[in-house]
Amino acid sequence: MDEGLNIPANHHGMVWVFRVNLPEAEANIFYTETHRDNGTTDWPILDALGVAHLDHDYVEMFDASTLKEYSLSRYLAEANSIVDPAIAEDAAKLDALEGMILLIFSSAIPEGTAAFSPKAPLTFVGRYGGLEHIPDFVEMVDDDAVGVLTSPPTTSTEKLGGSWLASIVVALIAVLILLMVFVV
Repeated sequence: MDEGLNIPANHHGMVWVFRVNLPEAEANIFYTETHRDNGTTDWPILDALGVAHLDHDYVEMFDASTLKEYSLSRYLAEANSIVDPAIAEDAAKLDALEGMILLIFSSAIPEGTAAFSPKAPLTFVGRYGGLEHIPDFVEMVDDDAVGVLTSPPTTSTEKLGGSWLASIVVALIAVLILLMVFVV
């Protein structure tokens, strides 16, 4: 089995690229999930990949010709923020793909899935992305951060229930305006 078909335990930020060897109309049927009344779901992609479940929201299928101006390699690296020098190395291969393309993003794969075992109509193209190293957590200690946060001191007007003086002044101004309007 190709090493790229293995799904690492920490597969964050990865994408698996497959060529779908079907005409577009058949590929669209292949991509469609069918939900049964008994609660089961039929999705031909699952069987073709050899997996039990994928989150459909993180699976894409499209005709490679839709990316001719932009290119598949740019789409992976820029539009999907996949960080991997292998995308640049494989750019010619990726950008030369024709027909229907299937992308499986790592967020689609449930925990515990070990590998893809693709069969027709899928052809594995490559696996890209992933963090090479997740930085270790470093505890940040500073004497200024030690202690308990307290509430800021309150002012005398806040102790009396807010700015009562301002409320009285506004009320007096309103009374004076009313007197000037109706008396004059």
